[in-house]
Amino acid sequence: MLELNLARQGTATVVKILGRIDHANVQELETILAGQFQEGQYQIILDLSTLDVVFSIAIGVLWANCQKARARGGDIVLLGVQPSILSILETLGIDGELRRFEDLDQALACFSKA
Repeated sequence: MLELNLARQGTATVVKILGRIDHANVQELETILAGQFQEGQYQIILDLSTLDVVFSIAIGVLWANCQKARARGGDIVLLGVQPSILSILETLGIDGELRRFEDLDQALACFSKA
């Protein structure tokens, strides 16, 4: 089961992801991100602190959308990455490419410095 909650925080959108992202529901994440881009919002924080499981297909969606956001002067940053998810990022070799934060205020501050 997947639940996505959006909240505006300053200039960024925080997407809190609860549950798991797998082959059956990865399109929901894609749709949320595409909607943000259509609204001109390219500063996105993905709160993964309550994400239980993520399949590698979701990491691919995340990475592709991160590159789209960066091309428009924004970024997608991660908040509260669990060790099991960090392990997947490391295995895929993109852990160093994605900015990660443990604190929401730090994640928000990264956009104000841009």
